[in-house]
Amino acid sequence: MQSPLSQLSPFVLAAACGAFAAPLVPAQVSIEWQARTLSPNGINTSAMDLAVGPAGEVYVVVDDSFQVPFGGSVARAMLMRFDQGGALGWAREASLHSTFARGAIEAGDGFVLAAGATFTTGVLRKYSSAGNLLWMATQPVAFTELIQNVAPLALADGGVLVTTLSSDFGAQAQYVLYRYSSSGALQWSAPLLSGSLADGLAATAVGDNGDVLVTGFVAGNAVVSRRAASGTPRWTDAFTIGTATYALGACAVLHHSDVSISGGADRASFPPTSYALVAHDAAGNRLWTHEIPFGAHFAVTSNDAIVVVSSIDAGASDRDVYLTRIDAAGNLAAPVQWVRAGDQTVRNIVAGDAGEVILAGSDGDTGFVAMFDAQVAFVWSASTTPPAQSIDEPRFLRRSNSGHIAVAGRAMSSTFSNSKVLAVALDATQSPDGYCSAKLNSQGCLPTLVFSGLSSAAATSGFTLSVERALNQANGLFFYGLNGSSATPFQGGTMCLAPPRQRTPLLNSGGSPAPAVDCSGVLALDVNAFASGALGGGANPQLALPGQRVQWQCWSRDASASFGTSLSNALSYVVLP
Repeated sequence: MQSPLSQLSPFVLAAACGAFAAPLVPAQVSIEWQARTLSPNGINTSAMDLAVGPAGEVYVVVDDSFQVPFGGSVARAMLMRFDQGGALGWAREASLHSTFARGAIEAGDGFVLAAGATFTTGVLRKYSSAGNLLWMATQPVAFTELIQNVAPLALADGGVLVTTLSSDFGAQAQYVLYRYSSSGALQWSAPLLSGSLADGLAATAVGDNGDVLVTGFVAGNAVVSRRAASGTPRWTDAFTIGTATYALGACAVLHHSDVSISGGADRASFPPTSYALVAHDAAGNRLWTHEIPFGAHFAVTSNDAIVVVSSIDAGASDRDVYLTRIDAAGNLAAPVQWVRAGDQTVRNIVAGDAGEVILAGSDGDTGFVAMFDAQVAFVWSASTTPPAQSIDEPRFLRRSNSGHIAVAGRAMSSTFSNSKVLAVALDATQSPDGYCSAKLNSQGCLPTLVFSGLSSAAATSGFTLSVERALNQANGLFFYGLNGSSATPFQGGTMCLAPPRQRTPLLNSGGSPAPAVDCSGVLALDVNAFASGALGGGANPQLALPGQRVQWQCWSRDASASFGTSLSNALSYVVLP
């Protein structure tokens, strides 16, 4: 079902000079398909996690109840595949009685379903994209309703991590981390923390070096624990933050450093009245802590900013979205309020590859997805179209490498008497996004290209590309191209633009004054100003042609690097009217 949903409408504009015909200008985002599906014999079905396949297919882990011949219903966990057009391709269930879904993730050459039976064992089942069972592994521990957000986490080598609870359902509980190979072999297990059944470990993340980060709440303390890729303990920090009691329910490792970020809400009040974030270095030392008056989820952007998002009451039957940005050094910015009519509830947030973040949530009866740029300014939004007497509630969000976005959750009846799986696929390939790899500079930094604002053929300012972590006091420029991407060796790095390529006038990165040499430089260009001729340099007229796709990459001087140069990653977008 095609449903363009953005500020734009498709149109064709002829160039004034008649030298070239303008391409069609599509919407920045459009909904490709929407599915609301019950499982076979299902009564109530709800998504618990999702993954996006390489061809754009969507895999959804489902918590389901189904009717049985002798009457009543039984819980089960399922993995469902939705094909590119939104049709249900297949559904597979865990082979345990009365099972509960615990998550899924793409893992190497397949997709993993994690499930647990409340009083018996946990199980992992890995399927191929065709739905064939590749392997199954079990743990002699219980997955219980007391653990939230427990999901396998794919590693770079296709392995899987899963956190479990082992307990006799008495006063004590043991939390255990298991690591499986890509073929399902148990490689190691590591007890993490002991506590009570009122505690829990809620989130897991993996750093670039394979280190595992786990967060949660144990014995009245927020807990962050880090282990090496081999399972060897590195450090554990149990602590309180201010006077509130925080349960850390999310964690991440910064892209360009070995700093870990953990966040969670005050568990003493519902709804929570505050949210805390804490940063640890590689040795477990706390670098900074922030308590903010609202928060529900956070994401780490490609330039290592942390964006916290929440929904706050704004009057009768009205909630607005708030976004709070913290930079890589821990500096807290004032929150940004996204105001629009309706009752917005944010359920999830993910980061893009050019400093942007994407939100998913519900807006009354409809679901929504929205993008915000590197300065958390609004870019676009799209809404689902539920049928009559139905309520869409997106809960999980994923991006694919091809610029597509998948959302999953539940579609409930207006009386809340039953629910179906909600799965939605969106095409955001016209929206700005990053790609390709930067070249490590002589100071060990990766120059990172991000965007803020909107491209516009009619505007003379307002769309800025910025390369952060550039060498200070360095001269540089931007290459741009109109013929797609590339990935060819170039001056010790990668040229990400297909030829022919053009360039902007020379820029300077600023930053720390000489003789210091560091990564405090920023190379920035307002593309709308350049395209309008305001910056000189003879911009190609097609930079101001609505519908034209453009690719950008930054080149700069670095005397101590190979070839004496530095290269950023790249960014692609379509020019707006």
